[in-house]
Order: sequence, then C-alpha cells, then structure tokens
Amino acid sequence: MKENISKNIVFTLIITILTTFLSFLMNKYLLNILGDDELGLFRLLSQMIFYLALLDLGISTSATVAYYKPLIENDKKKISVIYNTIEQFYKKVSILTVILGVLLIPLLIYIIDFNSYKMLSIYWLIFVFNAAAAFLMNKYVILFLADQKVFFVKAVTGVALLLERVFQIVLIVKFESFLLFICAGILSNVIKFVFFKIKMKKQYHIIESGSEYDANIKSDAGKMFFHKLSHIVLYNTDNIIIAKFISLSAVAAYSSYLMLTSLVMTIVSIFHSVVDPIVGQLIIKQKNIKNYDLWYVLFRFSFWVAGFTSLGFYYFATPFIHNWLGEQLTLSQFIVTFLLVNLFFDIIKWPTEILKYKYAYYKDIYNPIIEVFVNLALSLYLVRIYGLAGVIWGTIVVNLISNLIVKPIIVFKCCLNISLYKYIKTISFAMCEMVFTMFIVHYIFSSLELLSDGMSSSWGDFILTVILFAFVYIVVWFLSISVFRSRNTLLQLYSFIKNKRL
Repeated sequence: MKENISKNIVFTLIITILTTFLSFLMNKYLLNILGDDELGLFRLLSQMIFYLALLDLGISTSATVAYYKPLIENDKKKISVIYNTIEQFYKKVSILTVILGVLLIPLLIYIIDFNSYKMLSIYWLIFVFNAAAAFLMNKYVILFLADQKVFFVKAVTGVALLLERVFQIVLIVKFESFLLFICAGILSNVIKFVFFKIKMKKQYHIIESGSEYDANIKSDAGKMFFHKLSHIVLYNTDNIIIAKFISLSAVAAYSSYLMLTSLVMTIVSIFHSVVDPIVGQLIIKQKNIKNYDLWYVLFRFSFWVAGFTSLGFYYFATPFIHNWLGEQLTLSQFIVTFLLVNLFFDIIKWPTEILKYKYAYYKDIYNPIIEVFVNLALSLYLVRIYGLAGVIWGTIVVNLISNLIVKPIIVFKCCLNISLYKYIKTISFAMCEMVFTMFIVHYIFSSLELLSDGMSSSWGDFILTVILFAFVYIVVWFLSISVFRSRNTLLQLYSFIKNKRL
C-alpha cells in the first residue's frame, strides 16, 4: 500500500474544483459568443466519441485486475508480458479508431442538422484523432493505477486539463473560432504523453517479450466488451436521440444539466478512483466474508452520498443553470426529478460493480446486451410520445433492473457466495435511513421557506442557500445515523480510509 488515501482525495478534489470552474466558464463563453447550437454540437460530439471507446473492448479493466497479483509479488516478467499485451492491442485500436471515425462521417451528417457538413466532418475528425492518441497512452495509465500511482496520474491529467481549459477560453474570447477551440484538446494529450513516458522509463523496466502475450487478458476483455457497450449506450445515446427527434438547442439544455450530474459523479469518483486499486488488492488477499464487510461499508457510504446529492440536485440544479447560462436553457422540475433518479443509481451502483469486476466476473454478457436493447427500444418509443422525459425514462428503467436487481444477485451468488437476504436487508435499511433524512430536511426547508426565488437571480443568495442546505443536511444526517445505529459503519469507513483496511 503505497499512497495515502486522504492526500489523494484532497488533491484530486482541489484539481476537480479548479477544472470544473474552468469548464463551466468555458461553456458559458461558448454559449454567449458562439451560440447554443455550437454548445449543443460540442456536447453531442463529446458524447458520440465515447462510442469509439468501445474499441477498448474492456481490456483496461481486465488488464488492471491482471496486474494486481504480479505487482504484489514483484514478478517483473509477468508485468512485462501484460504490458506488451496491452501495448500491441492499443496500437491496433488507435489505427482502427481513425478508420471507423472516417467511416462514421455519413452517419453524423444524417443525425445532425448543421449549416456546413464540411466543417462538421473536420470537427468530428479532430475529436477522432484525439481519441486515437488517448488510446496510445492507456498502456501507461493502466499500469500506474494498478500500481497505486493514483496521485501521479491525477496530477498529470488534472494539470493537463487545467491548461487545456484555459487555452480553450482564450481561443473562444480572442478568436471566436469553434475550430481552434476543439483543437485545444491536442495540448492536453501532448502534456500527458511527455510526463507518462518519463515516469515509465524512470520507474519500470519492461522486458521485451517478443511474441509472448497474456491470453487471459484478451479472453476477459472480450467478455468485458459487452459491459462497456451497455454503459456507453446507456449514457451516451440520449443526446443523439434528442438531436435527431428534437433539436440541437434541446441537446444544449439537456447536456447542461448532465454537466451538473457529471460534476457530482466526478466529485464522488474522486473517492472511487483512489480506493479502486486498494479494493482490488484487498479482494485478492481477503476471504469472501471480509470482502462482504468491505462492500457493506462502501454501499452504506454510497447511500449517504446519494441522499445528499439527489436532494441537493433537486433544489439547486435549475437555479444554477439559470444563473450560469440563462433561463432559456432551464428544464422543468419534472425533468429534473427524472435526472436525479439516474444520478441516484449512478452513485449507489459503484460498490457492487467494483466487487464484480475485481472478482473478474464478466461471464454475464447476456445482461448488458439486454440492457442495450431495452434502453434503445424504450427511448426511441417514448421520445415520440413524451419528448425529453421519454428519453430519460428509458435509462431509468434499465438502471432500476440492472443496478438494483441483476448485478447484486450476480455479486452475492457468484462472487461472494453469500445469501441474497443480506443484500435485501442492507438495501432496505439504507433506503429507510436515507428517506428518513431527506424527508426531515425537506420538511425543514419547506416549513421555514428557506428556498427563495432569489437563488435564480443572485449568485450570493444561491451560495448562501447551498451552504445552509449542507449544514442542515449534515446535522439531520448525524441524527439519522444515531437513530438507525449506523455509527459503527461510519467508524469502519474512517478506519478503511486511514488504515486501508476495516
């Protein structure tokens, strides 16, 4: 165990706050200077590029798990074999990314109604070349993270993103050029490549293994592909459907709220990314009952976070968008409620998913295939009837079935070999505690009329209300964990963060 969890979390949080501030500022300038169509186009192309991430075929996940044991045992030969396997794979993937990116141009023109299809194609190809370059750097990132070099990876990627955002803002303001704006992504890739390459040469001595490759990685990756497909379709088809059946302006409004949910998940994922390699190595060393205890603490923690963020999103998402981008990009509270339901699922699913993948259980390829078809079928059908709400409903249904029912059953029966009753008891208890907390907080805010209309017109009122909400929620939450006798779980979480064990 090489790195301090608390230090990593604090540093990553600072970087996240800075990059998030610059990202919101960048989007505001993009909207005000270039217009909502360009903002919608940028968000749409950013999401569509995730489809090319399918070419990863899940090798990043399977290779990370494969690294854990040889890194613990300092088996340099095995580490080299895994590294060479990954390197050869991503060289082919980067070439295939460019080829597929070019072939997808006609589909892009069909989906998006844009004034210049020539420029649309150029914009898209810039995204494609950046994606190909990112694939080539994955061989470094996978090894560093598996070896718990989280601080280094976060520092390099964070600083690179900060410089990219600053450069983008300057280009928008000075040149008012969408083309130059998206070219700024090249800067981030160059910075990351230089620092990753130096680190690799200094600390790792990879042995050239010739034709010797790890067949298990490719086998596991092939199964993991279907899970990545499901994730990408579930979270990156909405904007495509909205662009086709509604408009780019609707994409701009919807994606602005998604930026907020993405911000929440980025902050929550700070803990995830730091803890992920530690959990991976603990699972290899521990027995199933200890791994269940680890899941239980992380699952309860996820519910605590989900309650706070979901209620906060309900109160503050629209006032934030109103102050940030203007009333024209706000959505109804009805739509916001649907969005927070998906946000809730995104937060609570992590403990179950991390155990599933760290146990290297990828055999359930039928599950993600069903998810893809159900999500697409529901979204395409409901968008014609209910518009934007229908698109979100398709994702909610899949999230409910997959993350609250199917995946937990798989983890408890096939990985932990523990009675499913424990899962039902845990989620019921966690849900009651969360609803109890949220109900009291909402009652207090409603009774005292603490949610003022001034939040939508004044940043000062907005920030003060957010601070008040956080204070009230934390006080009520401490009351709740006392009522539900969850203090021991909180102490176990603290012990895990401090000592990297329960």
